[in-house]
Amino acid sequence: MSVERRRYFRITDVVDLSLRILKPQTPDLKLSTALLDDTEMLKMVDAELDSLLNALWDSDPTYARLMGLLNQKINLLNAARKPSEKELLDQYDHQYPGLFVSLSASGIAFDCDVKLKRGDRLEIFVLLESVVTGLRLKGDVVNVEARIEAGQETYFVSIEFDIETQAKEQLVQYIARRQIKAIGRRERVV
Repeated sequence: MSVERRRYFRITDVVDLSLRILKPQTPDLKLSTALLDDTEMLKMVDAELDSLLNALWDSDPTYARLMGLLNQKINLLNAARKPSEKELLDQYDHQYPGLFVSLSASGIAFDCDVKLKRGDRLEIFVLLESVVTGLRLKGDVVNVEARIEAGQETYFVSIEFDIETQAKEQLVQYIARRQIKAIGRRERVV
């Protein structure tokens, strides 16, 4: 008998989902763009730049200020450039519009045609009804069940999220709104 531990409410929903399998992290290649996504890479470069700028303040504050301003300008230009939906989706290997999912703030489960294995690290982009930009989430495959549907092998995949507090809060709020909406529909029927 398996013990199920749920940390959050779970809903069944229809979402647009895209995914890609992330390559394993290799500690020797910290700055390889093939291993880190752009956001992680930017955070690493910013942290190193801040460290160097702080050291530079002692010897040449004018030059340090100049470099800091140039860095801010680059960050502002980067923030102003929003990728189109096509550019965003092109980053992912597999797209599933209108996919039935079981969703909570701690994970997601769905059927797909990709043969994944337990332990695979994924990046998932999910378009939810009320989240304007969608959510980019990372997680690990915790279960895979092979199924035969319409003569084709499919896989029911369960993924446990490893997400930041802000994204988790957005998911909790989204799920709560969906539950309230479902309860309202049931009450009108009765």
